[in-house]
Amino acid sequence: MEQEKYVCNIGPSGCITTRFYRYAVAGAIAEETFGSMRTVLSMNGQRQEIVRYERALEDGRKTGLVKYFYMGIGLGANYIITHASYAVAFWFASRLVIWDPSFDRGSVFTVFFAGTALISP
Repeated sequence: MEQEKYVCNIGPSGCITTRFYRYAVAGAIAEETFGSMRTVLSMNGQRQEIVRYERALEDGRKTGLVKYFYMGIGLGANYIITHASYAVAFWFASRLVIWDPSFDRGSVFTVFFAGTALISP
């Protein structure tokens, strides 16, 4: 149940909203503490307010870590697929040249770079 607090909504915008909400809670704690500074000092509650603020910041940090973890997995998968397709394309082009020596090598590079221009972000 504790881990469900850090799960983001579907898509990056939901995760950003969740993370901003977590930091907004920390900001509200700081604003509340500064607004009632005399009461906090008279009750000797500085340490308690610091712990409460740090706990709220930690929630925001953990939500951000979940977001960046999934972003890293997605970006890594994107690069693996892209580079694997490049490797297969070059391998198949080398096979074509070996099978048919009269095959134009320049057209291989033309097709390859035209294809990479289409799939590059």
